[in-house]
Amino acid sequence: MFQRLPKPDFDLLTDCPTASTQELLKAEEPTTTYRGIVGQQLGLFPKLHFVRWSLAHMIELVLSTITNPRFGAAAPERYPQVSEVLLTYPLTWREADKNLFAKIVRDISDQLFVLEPKVRGHFRVELVCSEPVGVAIYALWEVFSRMFALSPKGYNLKQPSLASSFLGNLEGTQELRVLVVDIGGGSTDIALLDANWQLLADDSGDNVEVKTRVLESLRFNRAGDRISHLMATAIVEFFREKYDVSEFLDFAVPSRKLAFATNIKREIVSRIMELVQRAKAALSSGEKRWALEEVDEQSLRDLFQPVMPPEHPVDDEACLELTIGVLRSWIEEDYGSIRTNGEPGFMDIFSYLGDMKDSLIARNLQPHLILLSGRTTRLPFIKRMTAKHLESRCTASAPWPICYRIA
Repeated sequence: MFQRLPKPDFDLLTDCPTASTQELLKAEEPTTTYRGIVGQQLGLFPKLHFVRWSLAHMIELVLSTITNPRFGAAAPERYPQVSEVLLTYPLTWREADKNLFAKIVRDISDQLFVLEPKVRGHFRVELVCSEPVGVAIYALWEVFSRMFALSPKGYNLKQPSLASSFLGNLEGTQELRVLVVDIGGGSTDIALLDANWQLLADDSGDNVEVKTRVLESLRFNRAGDRISHLMATAIVEFFREKYDVSEFLDFAVPSRKLAFATNIKREIVSRIMELVQRAKAALSSGEKRWALEEVDEQSLRDLFQPVMPPEHPVDDEACLELTIGVLRSWIEEDYGSIRTNGEPGFMDIFSYLGDMKDSLIARNLQPHLILLSGRTTRLPFIKRMTAKHLESRCTASAPWPICYRIA
């Protein structure tokens, strides 16, 4: 008697998984716990749920500035007819990531935008370029538009190109290599881009076609959040020393004091991060120092009250002051080590830039222009630190260009 064998999970001829097995082999979707208004929710929730919520909130804020700029109107004063949404994306995203991002934005747009039927029929969401490419194109557009205004039919863009020389290519060819260092809030993108252009053959002579390609790129999971961590740690340590606070702000570890509940810890962390952002804004605007104001210290002291020993003597003269020089000294010591659990420090970004420079010189690919972008580059010493690490091994035969920052 013959027995029917079960269908194999793999095709015996191609050694490939069947359709039923392919579903099981898919990677699990990233999930996270969720704490809502009523407390900790049971189970794990897809992280895409929070990504969708964040994107919807951002688009709502943009629309609200147009439809209800004073946040007090009973009805929208005007509503824009949006025909397209253009998106940039991180340099290292895969094609699947980009397609998913575009789909999420499209779904949110369909829910939020109130469009006329004619406009909605042509509405589109398009991924135009990666973020470093967007930074480089913006810089080129700023220069090209002004050069067009100074000379008819784009003569300033033709070889020998005045626009090219202005941006660092002293040979005047219609080509530019741009090194983009994009230091944002949570990650750093470094990319070397090659851009070349040609004027389109038409009667107006005011159209130019720019083509770009990425020659080298790298993404660091280290950026302005590391600086925020250093500043937040300074505020916490100030309270530990002045008020003898020994409790940790770890949400997963219950406090020995019942009054110091998790919601109190969350409030403390929220206020500390607000102070950090205010300190970064002050130091980025050119101020030499930032000091913790008495009203803010009192607010945090009230929250720390359950874990402050009453018998501890308090030095009322002690205050927290952060200068731009002290912050820079902290950052210059932040390299990957055992203290960072093997994760790169903020200064490892500049170490890579120094190594990258040697490699580019060896291949004769020195950039003509260096662009700094991202919120973190608003700190005044970031530009000088970037130039220092790129120029430290500069030779007379291979000069390195000056950095420019795009806000």
